[in-house]
Amino acid sequence: MAMNLTNEIEYTTLRLQKEAQKYLVPEQLSVLEIALEISFSCLKDISSFTNSFYLQSLKVTLDLAKLRLEIPYLLSAILYYPIRSKALSFQHIENLHKSIVNIIRNLLELHKFEINRWNAENVQKRREKKTTGKVERKKGFWKKQTDEATIRAILRVANDTKVALIMILERLYILKYSESHLDPSILLGMAEETLVVHAIIAEILGIWFVKWQLDDMAFKIIDREMYTKISRELDEGRTEREKIIQNVIWGIKNDLEKVGVMAIKITGRPKHIYGLYRKIKEQHLSIQEINDNLAIRIIVESERECYEVLSILLDFFEYTEEIYDGKPYRDWIEKPKPNGYQSIHTTVYYPISQDDIRLLEIQIRTEEMHEKAEYGIAAHWVYRMAGNTLKRQRKYHRDIQDVDIVNVRKAFEAHLDLHKGKNNK
Repeated sequence: MAMNLTNEIEYTTLRLQKEAQKYLVPEQLSVLEIALEISFSCLKDISSFTNSFYLQSLKVTLDLAKLRLEIPYLLSAILYYPIRSKALSFQHIENLHKSIVNIIRNLLELHKFEINRWNAENVQKRREKKTTGKVERKKGFWKKQTDEATIRAILRVANDTKVALIMILERLYILKYSESHLDPSILLGMAEETLVVHAIIAEILGIWFVKWQLDDMAFKIIDREMYTKISRELDEGRTEREKIIQNVIWGIKNDLEKVGVMAIKITGRPKHIYGLYRKIKEQHLSIQEINDNLAIRIIVESERECYEVLSILLDFFEYTEEIYDGKPYRDWIEKPKPNGYQSIHTTVYYPISQDDIRLLEIQIRTEEMHEKAEYGIAAHWVYRMAGNTLKRQRKYHRDIQDVDIVNVRKAFEAHLDLHKGKNNK
């Protein structure tokens, strides 16, 4: 049964407190409680700071805590809405932490940037261009060139990529909670923009659980019928699919270790609803066929080990030749793609249980190849934003480096790995 707003606020507050206790020291937890009390007290002081806004700020802060962001970002996410609504002034909060005033000022600048794009006059102009055919519609309202410019502008205005993260989380909860009081055409436009701007920023940063939510929420608004159809046909919940992936990783790791091969890392992710939709369109398969497929990535130390792993897998498992033009694998190590992408891809039949045999897509690469695929011009987000022209990919990668995305992404991953390691001790 759905919770009412008051109950959801109480529940989210408890979840935030429990999450924060996992990594903040007592002094920081005390400051967090003060910020929560200040923000909550503003609800009765000004009508523009509503329960809905307060819940959004709690949800954003909870996600930041899951990512183990530092205390100034949590405080800023909690207090940003009251400041923006003029229920609070900076004088009320500047003693909580020396950094939060600057962080909130950057958030306010981003808000102005958002408001400028989504005021009634600009929305009407886009609508007129859309109907007269003056704007090329590749992904909704927006040209790819506009998407690139918007991403760069958001990251520059934020002046801190963690501030940009707060902004994209805010967009997620606007889409979730504002459907009843936003103009439908504005909501649709925001959803279309979210797929090609906000979700891409989350992908660039490697924050996958945020990207999935942005993709799925935006897709739900754009095509509710297809969203509902796919979600109904997914027999397993996300938690169950994650368990299956983890069991596959554990099984493959053991199989390799038995023959003396130690993979540096094996990773996998279950598909989300919008990801399934894209694959259905691209591969012309049914929802069930796509959903049944699993995918993992194996990182090894050397190119020689890539081929050793491939040989072991093809010995251990029955493979399909249908995907790779009659061959059991595709070798982009020997013949890299024009953008430099290198990896071996193969697909085998993997036994989940005696009665459940599934296709398992496997990518095998070295750390150097992985780095190029994740951060260089071979990265998926560069391909999606710049298209398949190598010249445009190179230009886009140079442009995006102006905002130091690569180093920020690596820092985020190191930050998350550090806290994941602490939590596993």
